Amino acid sequence: MPNAYQGFDEECEECDQAPCATAEISVDTVHVQLDCSIKGRLLLPLAFKGPDGVLASATVLADTGAMANFVNESFIRKHDLPLRSRKKPLRCVGFAGSEGVGGIVTHDWAGVIQLNTLSSKPFPLGCSFGVTRLGSIDAIFGLPWLDKQGWIAFGSLKGGHQFTLGSTPLYVMEASLKNNGYFY
Repeated sequence: MPNAYQGFDEECEECDQAPCATAEISVDTVHVQLDCSIKGRLLLPLAFKGPDGVLASATVLADTGAMANFVNESFIRKHDLPLRSRKKPLRCVGFAGSEGVGGIVTHDWAGVIQLNTLSSKPFPLGCSFGVTRLGSIDAIFGLPWLDKQGWIAFGSLKGGHQFTLGSTPLYVMEASLKNNGYFY
């Protein structure tokens, strides 16, 4: 029987936990320079596993201001990833309480994502995301999910950055912003 994945307020049971078995991985360090001149961003490369096992590469922003995980609806459409309707729609609001750009979240994607460790080994993890419009980012990890995973992020502009989920250090991408706020 598949294990349940904790969504926002709902249990997702259609995902199989078997491919998400954890493995002992030695801890090492990666030095990655992030652009902090405007707004430093912590980006992680990962892949969403589709129904046929095909991996769809994505860039995920670790966003400590987000209270849930979100995935860009254009990314979902582009990769034809299956969705499920939410029992309770989720209204997205900005920091000041204004209506979010993406509107009301009525669907979730739930399944296996694959991150990469510092030694380039795959690290599968069960996860769910609310589907909304996100602009130039494929997906967002929100603070409650990050906290549940036991995340740690540290570093400096000169020394680079490291991102860890539980005891597994993960690969972090270099991020720079153009003048209009989009990643390149």
